[in-house]
Amino acid sequence: LTHLSLNKNTISAIESDSFKYLVSLTVLFLSDNCLFHIDSSIFSNLKTLEALHLSRNVIRKISNYAFKDLILLKTLNLDDNKINNFDQNVFDSLKKLKTLNLTKNLIQNLNASIFDNLAQSLSNLYINNVEFNLEAKVIKLPNLLALDLLISSKAILKMLDFNSMMILKYLELSSY
Repeated sequence: LTHLSLNKNTISAIESDSFKYLVSLTVLFLSDNCLFHIDSSIFSNLKTLEALHLSRNVIRKISNYAFKDLILLKTLNLDDNKINNFDQNVFDSLKKLKTLNLTKNLIQNLNASIFDNLAQSLSNLYINNVEFNLEAKVIKLPNLLALDLLISSKAILKMLDFNSMMILKYLELSSY
């Protein structure tokens, strides 16, 4: 089994060994459910997973090491949830991640350093309604092809190193 769709099943929790024997799984759809927490052991056996779709749930918390074993993950879709913050190292093991969708969440404060380990791989970033922790940190994403930002403060523009985004093809910047 390489693709599994569990969309629209009103799933509210996933046991840590639920995907234990799905060692060839590359795409997992868990959208349109009732998941509210992503524990650090849920995806531990999915070492071949390339796409994970968790949109339109009610996720509020993602454990710091929830994605630690997803070393081949290229697409992570977390849009339309209730996430209000991320632990600093939550994306650290996702060295091959190309697309990250964080739109339609309740993120209040996002530390720019969560992008540090994504800098070389990330090509598509979708994010909105976010207050960035405006430390003196500059976000460098040299392989970014698409950037879609809906922000409340233009200060984030000073944090983005547009000179490093030499291959950027699509840019949408909006403020609210």
